[in-house]
Amino acid sequence: MQALLFAAALASANVGGSYYLQSSQPACASIAALVHRDASCTSLPKSARVMWDGKIIDGFVPRYLGGNVARVTADHRIVFVYANFLSTSPPRDLLRREFILAHASLACPAAERFADALEAEASGDRRWFADTGCQVIPRGLSAARLAPVVDGAEAIWRMRVRFPHSAPQILWMQAADFR
Repeated sequence: MQALLFAAALASANVGGSYYLQSSQPACASIAALVHRDASCTSLPKSARVMWDGKIIDGFVPRYLGGNVARVTADHRIVFVYANFLSTSPPRDLLRREFILAHASLACPAAERFADALEAEASGDRRWFADTGCQVIPRGLSAARLAPVVDGAEAIWRMRVRFPHSAPQILWMQAADFR
């Protein structure tokens, strides 16, 4: 009951807006995959920003697994997550500058090239992807954010990425890729 009240209060407070995950969560293409913790599910990191319409999907998930499910948009894809772990408050470490790449990630020399690079990657067009000048950066590298985040809503950050065997590069990367 408490989880349902929490989710209802959350939904009424910020319907149709930005939300943040309070902890790392599975994100799945279907409710069934979420409930059964299917191998196809990915993980969204703590403080990841998602867009949610505020609607709760209930009755499908046993309470011990989280009870309420939300359909959200994260990283340009629609996924299902447990609604109990969504918050309207941005992460508290907005001034943090040093990060580690959580997984292999897309990086572009200019923020404007992201849309084309994502589209080229999704379509499997290697020549188009190469024309964007973007690259895939391996996980585990460290990076420094070059400008502080004003309100937590910026999806793409300007980063100074440190490579182990070459000079650092200034690249634009998705905020959700860092931990």
